[in-house]
Amino acid sequence: MKLLTRKEVLERLRISDTTLRMHIDWGLFPEPFTITGSRPHLWLESEIEEILKSCVSAKYKYYNQTKYHEAMKAVVENIYKNRQSKK
Repeated sequence: MKLLTRKEVLERLRISDTTLRMHIDWGLFPEPFTITGSRPHLWLESEIEEILKSCVSAKYKYYNQTKYHEAMKAVVENIYKNRQSKK
């Protein structure tokens, strides 16, 4: 299990910090988490990979932006459910 920092996520996705924050606010990207005593803004690498795969798949499947957003929100909700089940 590898953890990624905000900087690593931005580099991997090739987006700006502003874009990342927008996607988090819109529910299209999972919020970061913290581990006691660690720096904030961490993501599991597996979550980022899941987002990337889903993003590509949804882009090809849905030309309608609303349906694309709905599909990505469902992926993010699934990530949150997985986080809760691992606690």
